[in-house]
Amino acid sequence: MTDGRFDAIVIGAGAAGLAAGRTLVDAGREVVVLEARDRIGGRLFTDREICDLPLELGGELVHGSQVGTWEILRAEGIGTHRQTGVFVRDGDAFVPFDAADIGTIDLASLPDPVPGETRLDWLIRAGIGADEAAWPAILRYLNADGEPFGRVSALARIDQLTPDLGRDAYGSADFKLLAGYDDVLAPLAAGLDIRFGAVVDAIAWSDGGVAVAGTDARTGERFLIEAEAAIVTLPIGVLKADSVRFDPPLPDARQHAIDALGITSVVKLLYGFDRRVLPDGCDVLMDFANPIPIWWDGTPEVGRADLQIVTAWAGGDVSRRLRAEAGDGDAIIDLGLDALRTLLRDDSHGLVPAFAIWHDWEADPFALGAYSSVRPGAEGAYAALAANDTGAMIWAGEATIPGQSKTAHGAIASGQRAARDVVALLERDASRA
Repeated sequence: MTDGRFDAIVIGAGAAGLAAGRTLVDAGREVVVLEARDRIGGRLFTDREICDLPLELGGELVHGSQVGTWEILRAEGIGTHRQTGVFVRDGDAFVPFDAADIGTIDLASLPDPVPGETRLDWLIRAGIGADEAAWPAILRYLNADGEPFGRVSALARIDQLTPDLGRDAYGSADFKLLAGYDDVLAPLAAGLDIRFGAVVDAIAWSDGGVAVAGTDARTGERFLIEAEAAIVTLPIGVLKADSVRFDPPLPDARQHAIDALGITSVVKLLYGFDRRVLPDGCDVLMDFANPIPIWWDGTPEVGRADLQIVTAWAGGDVSRRLRAEAGDGDAIIDLGLDALRTLLRDDSHGLVPAFAIWHDWEADPFALGAYSSVRPGAEGAYAALAANDTGAMIWAGEATIPGQSKTAHGAIASGQRAARDVVALLERDASRA
């Protein structure tokens, strides 16, 4: 890997890093993108090797009808499918989510959560109590991440307890990308100088510039690259693991934010069947008594009777339990298949997939988790991570954009924001020269 000096270094070729690189190059800046993996995408991971359809092992959905990702989707003509067929288990049948008897919550009667309060403590203070069996079922359905309520900030999650569960500030519903999420990344990556296998382990920063050091995973050689500025898009899991040494050490507020945030564990399992196995009209199936509560159709609108991809999404304690039960190897595939058979009441074990694939994001060395989560006391962490408090080293990634964290559209927006900050910094320095 060739050493050198650039206007800017972008660390990471995930959604945030690619968006940052694209914005900087379009602004006429000389940029290098350092990526530890041998592919782009980071926690977006589209597999095209197993079958002739894209398999999403990482982020898969566009969350909302008004998020920034739509600019790319429309410009590239990328088709989507809106997930409208959302069903939940009701006895031996599945019923539409809107028709399910899952209880209600009178929001107006509940006290406001306070900083540092867990969601469980808030429910107790609100008079709902600590007995999960007595809660309105809607609370269990809302806890899609699978994290125990005693581990999650009430203040950070209260936005989910809204009368209209399908709407937020960014529009309604979730959308599946028919051609694969890598089609969104391709226009961002086009023409960028991306150095794969670049495992960064040290960053020296100041107001005057940044020096990034690491090892080329392909050759074992060390590299040192300098720039006027850098954009760091390392996942929160990697930052929490202290995999990169910063010189000087990070400011106290930033380090505290990194330490305070949690990281959500996610395992995705994808099963390919040579027939349709999910109920007609079903996009998403939820059964929170099932070992894996959330499943969806990975091949909507394909129009083929000979193939259906069924995706299991296991987050939080659900994924941790699965991994603990499975141990090493691919035993988790069998556990997931058993859960799917239970979900579909397949007592004869007639469900036999043509193939299966899975990915554990907590075990992924360049992610160490799927996305950030807000623990009690960490309510201001996203804003702290977004601050420009490290000289010419600017920050991006899903954990640096309050209100849009945990999402690909948030990561893209954060990269664009960081790139604009770098351009302003470079222009300011040029005017002083």
